[in-house]
Amino acid sequence: MKTKVLKALNANRAYILVVVMFACGVFGKNFYTAFNIKAILDSTLLYVFLGISFTLCMIAGHMDLSVAAMANLGAVLTMGMHTFSGMSWGPAILIGVVCATLAGLFNGVMISKAKIHSFIATLGMQFVLKGVMSTDNQPLFPEMVIKDVPERPEAPEALSEDETGHWYDMENAGWDAVKSTNLPASPADGCIGKEIYVIVHGDHPWTTAYTNGINKACEAYGMTATVLSPNWDVNLQNQQIDQAINAQPDAIILIPVNAESAVQQFRKITEAGIPAFGSNLLTTSAAMEYMIAWTGPDDWGQMRELARNMADDMGKEGGVCYLTHNPGGSAYFARMFGPRTELNEYAPDITTLDFQSPGFDAAACKQTVSDWITKFGDDLNAIFCAGDSAQLIGTIDALKEANRTDILVYAAGNSKTGQDYVKAGDVKCINYQSAEGDAAAAVQAVAKWFNGEEVAPMAYMAPVMINGENVDGFYPCQW
Repeated sequence: MKTKVLKALNANRAYILVVVMFACGVFGKNFYTAFNIKAILDSTLLYVFLGISFTLCMIAGHMDLSVAAMANLGAVLTMGMHTFSGMSWGPAILIGVVCATLAGLFNGVMISKAKIHSFIATLGMQFVLKGVMSTDNQPLFPEMVIKDVPERPEAPEALSEDETGHWYDMENAGWDAVKSTNLPASPADGCIGKEIYVIVHGDHPWTTAYTNGINKACEAYGMTATVLSPNWDVNLQNQQIDQAINAQPDAIILIPVNAESAVQQFRKITEAGIPAFGSNLLTTSAAMEYMIAWTGPDDWGQMRELARNMADDMGKEGGVCYLTHNPGGSAYFARMFGPRTELNEYAPDITTLDFQSPGFDAAACKQTVSDWITKFGDDLNAIFCAGDSAQLIGTIDALKEANRTDILVYAAGNSKTGQDYVKAGDVKCINYQSAEGDAAAAVQAVAKWFNGEEVAPMAYMAPVMINGENVDGFYPCQW
């Protein structure tokens, strides 16, 4: 009897599913709403098309394990051409479709002509396609630019803090470094098989994403990496540098805990005969002397571009307040004086009303913004945040409580919190800071050096802005 019941249920499972769906619609008041139906379609439509394509392969007696990676390839190329190259949507979509189709054609040739089993062929294609993209479906290896450095003012310190020249030595640190004569020469014997040590600055979700980028990039170049973290302790980082030197790796990538310790750290690595590469944190010219190359974000350049976006949205007039980074660090100066000096030249009618450093506590940031709303009233037109997580949470909460959604909000970084606020329309614009791309750029510099290629002493990741038009192309977030 039990067996008959189970067989009957199995044979009629499609009808049972329809009955269950109907019952949910009758007894669940929100099930058949337009919002819920739209949400279901938004979350499942892609899988419907992927399922159809996979089903066709199964009907033909084969499997395609590269279906999802192929879809990502088309999405990455489409968004990349639109976002990075400024191409209109039509040609960008066409390029994505054509390239994904060609990859599928290659699979077909390998299976039908080369007689490679579909499981093996499509599994290999999956690994190939995954190797060229980061978690957020952007290219793993970012576009790198060499910065045009203007002539240094005679006395930068004599200029006002709102003048670009005042911050010249900080913004352009390292470009004039005279390389040490002790730097090792490239063996020019290729990067495959090389072992590197990567010493980061501390534990953080960003660092986790950075480590993922290191591993992905090393896999692409045929290298292996050991990653160490001192958790923001400079003394522990010095010990880890000794540990790395004793291991005698082929190269060391270092993100110093602070700029002050960087000089002796890079000198020690270089004097041990190991090629040293700087990453992410912009140090000093003195530290740059002891590294083969430095790669990382142009924090000043990104903030300048973000400030121009803000100025255009404000009509180049109005009042701005700044929630700063922790005082004293390079991010503090770049993310406050970068936009302020840029606005001084690009939109001189925009006024700095106030700047405060409440840290990265959402409640403290909310209180600061609430005080600004009370103090400045309608003169407050925009808020510029140094971070896009806790600072944004506090800012948006304060604005909504005061019913001041007319105030424009901008922030540095692109965590999931920031991107969700952009998508919801609460934040106008943030800048893209790929942790995986930052890591991949450093690995790429190492690989090129081992290959005997010319490596720029300093290379910056090209600035990219995220707004309501392109934010969907940066999901899922890296951290």
